[in-house]
Amino acid sequence: MKNMSERIPISQWRAPEGEVLEGNVFPSGQPPFYPFPTVSDVITASFCPRAIFQRVLHGVNTDISASRGGGLRTKGLGTRFHEFIAYLKTSIAEGDLTPPRSLAELMSLFRLFVRDWEGADNLWRFYLQDWGNRKFEELRQIIPNARTYFETTAASLNVRFNYEGEEYEYPLEGIIDELDLDGERIIERTIRGRPGDDRPPAQEAYQAWLLWKILCSIDRNNRPEELRNVDFTVFNLIVETPFENFDVETNNPDFERQSLDAYTWIPDITTDWRAEAEARRSSACGFEPDFSCPFSIDCYGRIWQYPEARPRMRRSFREFYRPLLWEIMWTRDLLEYQLLAFPSNILREMGILFSGRVASISRDGREVEIEAQRDDASYVSVFSRHEGVGRYTLIFGTPSLGQRVEASFSQSNEDRLIMRIAGRGVPISQRTLILSGGSGAFFESKPWFLNRLAQYGLFRLQFVGRGRRETAMADSLVQLMESLFGQKALRRERNERLSRDQRPS
Repeated sequence: MKNMSERIPISQWRAPEGEVLEGNVFPSGQPPFYPFPTVSDVITASFCPRAIFQRVLHGVNTDISASRGGGLRTKGLGTRFHEFIAYLKTSIAEGDLTPPRSLAELMSLFRLFVRDWEGADNLWRFYLQDWGNRKFEELRQIIPNARTYFETTAASLNVRFNYEGEEYEYPLEGIIDELDLDGERIIERTIRGRPGDDRPPAQEAYQAWLLWKILCSIDRNNRPEELRNVDFTVFNLIVETPFENFDVETNNPDFERQSLDAYTWIPDITTDWRAEAEARRSSACGFEPDFSCPFSIDCYGRIWQYPEARPRMRRSFREFYRPLLWEIMWTRDLLEYQLLAFPSNILREMGILFSGRVASISRDGREVEIEAQRDDASYVSVFSRHEGVGRYTLIFGTPSLGQRVEASFSQSNEDRLIMRIAGRGVPISQRTLILSGGSGAFFESKPWFLNRLAQYGLFRLQFVGRGRRETAMADSLVQLMESLFGQKALRRERNERLSRDQRPS
C-alpha cells in the first residue's frame, strides 16, 4: 500500500452545502459531495485500497474491522458473542438476573438466550467459556442501574487527525460495542485472538481508537443531556477477546497516518473511475491471493469459460455501479450530513425527525412508549393511520451520540406512541427521535441498503458460469447471458410434451 509520502492528505473534505444540504435540489447524477465514511470504511481503506474499492463500488459488505472474528467457520459467532454479553450485563444491572457463580450457571443462561441456534455449541466451547472463566468477579461488581450502554452510534463532522504538525478534519461515524461511563472505558469486543496473545488484534485496536476520536470531537451541546459533562479524553480503550483484555494507547502516530491515507482513497474511488486501476496496483496482497483475507473470494473469484460473452457483460455492468453508489450517497450519506449539520427544530421542519421522550419501557424491553413533545404532538395521528406498516429508525439520544435501533409502530394514544423494537438494552438518554429519512411515506426510513444489494448482485453475477460447453448449453442462466450480451439468438423453446389437442392447429 502507498505510504504517506506518495499520497497527499486531503486538505478539505467536500461536504454538501446550501440548497443541497437543505434538501432543495433534486437528487440526480453524481452528488457534489463526498461520502460520509463509517469506521468500517476507513479501516477497510487502510487495510487495502482494493478492498475499499470492492466495498464502495461493488457492494461487498465484508467488514474487515467489526466482524468480531470472521470467516466462514465462525460466521455469526462474534455477533452472538457480543449480543449475549450485552444481554447478560444489562439484565444484571436492571436486577432481572443475579450474576452467575459458575460455568454451569453461565451455560444455562446462554442456552436460554440462544435457544435452538445451531452455532451455540461452537460459541460456548471455543469462546464463551474462556470469557466466563475470567469474568465472574467483574459480573458480580455490576451495580444497579450501571451506566453501561451497548451498540451506541457516535458521529461527527469534524473528527481531528494530526500528521507532521498539520491538523485535518473529516466526518466519521461508528458503533461502539460497549460504552462504560462509570468505568470510563470504551470496549471493542471480538472473538479474534488466541490464548497467550500479548497484543490485541490490530484491526480492533484501530477501531477502538477511531471510535474514541469521534467521541472526543463531539461538541457537548450535540450530546444527550445526560452525557454533556463526560470527559471522553480520559477514557481507557479496551479490546476484549475471549481470552484477554488489552489496553490501546490513545497517542498513536501510526493510527493517525493510517487514517489520513485511508481518507485519500474514499473520494478518489467515488469520483474517478481511473482510481480502480490504482487501487488494484496497491492491493495489500501484491497480486498474490491471500485466501485468509475476507475479500479474497470477491477479488479473485473463479472465472469460468462460459458464458463467452462475459467481457461484454462486465463492461455493461460497470455502467451501473456508480449510479447505484450515487443513489446511496443521495439517501444515506446526505441524510447523515443533515442530521449533524442542523438543529432538531430545523430537522423537524424538513420532515426528517420527530421528537419525544421515553415515557415507559415494557418489562421485556421490546416496547417503548414515547411521549411526543408539544411541537410534534400533532404528528401522532399520522402514525395511527400507518399501524403495522413500515420500519423506522428510533434514536435514543442525539444524531451525534445515541443508540439507533430499528422499530415498528405498534399503536398510539393521544400524544403517545408505542414503538416495538428488536433486542433489549438500557436507553442512553430519555430523549427520543424518530428518523424519517425524508421519504415519501411519512417517517418511514428509506431502504438505501437495497442499492448496495443490487451492486453486489450485479458483481457476483459476473462470476456465474460453467467450465464445459455441454453443461453451459444446458444452463438457462448462462444461455440467457449469451443471448443478452453475445451473438446467441434469444428464442422461445417449444414444449414437445404438449398433447396433440393442446398443440396449435
